[in-house]
Amino acid sequence: MKLNESQALSAIFLQIKWDKYTFVCDGPGALDLNTEKEAQLIHFMDFLNSVDAALKNRLITRKDLDDTTIGFAIKIANRCEPITRYKMYMKRRDAELALDVRAWGALAE
Repeated sequence: MKLNESQALSAIFLQIKWDKYTFVCDGPGALDLNTEKEAQLIHFMDFLNSVDAALKNRLITRKDLDDTTIGFAIKIANRCEPITRYKMYMKRRDAELALDVRAWGALAE
């Protein structure tokens, strides 16, 4: 899939590019969690992660990404504050869920 083949991916990309992207995932007004907006962000991040996996597996090189829309999208997404906050939120949430699973496992014994 290409970045421009999905309207949702293109919309997120353009909002990030022009510093207009917002995503509220923390605090009492965590309005964007469990919404279509979160699903679109996850889809966008999955797309970028698939490119990263191709880099790590040496299917493509960083030079291959130079001067491409995908390369540019990766650069700006890594600097996007709402995406950074969402990644931190998910990391905390995953850690909490792992702790809950370990506690439940201990109680089950």
